[in-house]
Amino acid sequence: MFAGVLSPLSPVPTPALTNLETMRLRKSVRTSKSGPPELRKALFLVLDSLLKSMPQDDPVYQFMDKKRTEGKAYLVYMTAGANKFLRICCGRVKEYLAKLDNPSEPMHDEHI
Repeated sequence: MFAGVLSPLSPVPTPALTNLETMRLRKSVRTSKSGPPELRKALFLVLDSLLKSMPQDDPVYQFMDKKRTEGKAYLVYMTAGANKFLRICCGRVKEYLAKLDNPSEPMHDEHI
């Protein structure tokens, strides 16, 4: 076709979809599977047992339940929960190691 000439076969411009509409159209979410598979499996087993036991005072369960009620996909909220769980564990280990270096400071017992 020539530029500037309208044809009955030319595509009709369609309005752009919003981000929310494209999220609804998507059936599955592609996630990367980086890292050791054994660690991922162990984390998913821990989080699965956490979801089954439903401890209302646990911050990781509260976070994952919030993501689940937002309508996130299973793999998305499980991965987010695994990251949250690891951040809390690393924080507690660092706090413990800092206490070993300086025993005069009291250790926190509050949840992150």
